Amino acid sequence: MSEPRQVHYVLGHAPEELARLERQAAIFEAPTLAMLQRAGLGPGHRVLDIGCGAGDVSLLVSDFVGPSGEVIGVDRAPEAVATARRRAAALGRSNVRFLESALDSLDLPPVDAVVGRFVLMHQPTPADVLARVARFVRPGGVVAVMESHLDALVLEWHSWPPSAAYGTLLDEMLTIIRAAGGRTDMGLRLRGTFLDAGLPDPAIDVHGTLAGRDADRLCRYMVDSLRSMAAVGERLGVAALTPDILDQIERGMIDDASRPGAVMNGPMVVTAWARLP
Repeated sequence: MSEPRQVHYVLGHAPEELARLERQAAIFEAPTLAMLQRAGLGPGHRVLDIGCGAGDVSLLVSDFVGPSGEVIGVDRAPEAVATARRRAAALGRSNVRFLESALDSLDLPPVDAVVGRFVLMHQPTPADVLARVARFVRPGGVVAVMESHLDALVLEWHSWPPSAAYGTLLDEMLTIIRAAGGRTDMGLRLRGTFLDAGLPDPAIDVHGTLAGRDADRLCRYMVDSLRSMAAVGERLGVAALTPDILDQIERGMIDDASRPGAVMNGPMVVTAWARLP
């Protein structure tokens, strides 16, 4: 098991951050759908979505389980839960409900699957969290999670031609997440985390996001992510990201992405899933 440590959630729950999560959902929808399909989610299943945020994964899962199934999204932030409930109601999704709760105080009847996206990297002991939520899964059910591996975005890989602005953004982002106790290498830790949690050896996949002519969307998403982290970075004394500095980074990335033949890589993500005995 990993050693316990204090973790500050770096992204917060401001309205701007909840809007960013919706933009994030569009970028990572394809690998999320692939994970849900490989994990075997289907009609009639009862699924727990941990750290549901604004409800994006919960809403995707609701399509898999259909009217005869149920999705329970759980988040500790009341702002996120309120947003998720509004979105589900607006879409008429009666098979989705959202609970405000910390994972360590959650109490539910058995479910067919537990899913989560970008949750474990912010936990002090990811294996303990995974073991705890896996207890809600009935025998033969599934645990399926996705995590990013931000450490993969190194020079000569995050962009071509190399973008100095993107490099600056990543340096700031990684510094803040690490100072806050988060894991920037959670993606490649997933297999070990499943095993440390006492779960079966998972099936694992890696997915990338490579942007060319549509790189503006990726640039704005990454800068918006850093904007959401700025307050924590300042509080921890590791970053001083003023709006002007953030705007400058964004302009620099978009300018670099407009060069002939330029491409930019988004965060590499790893998915892992296992069926319980």
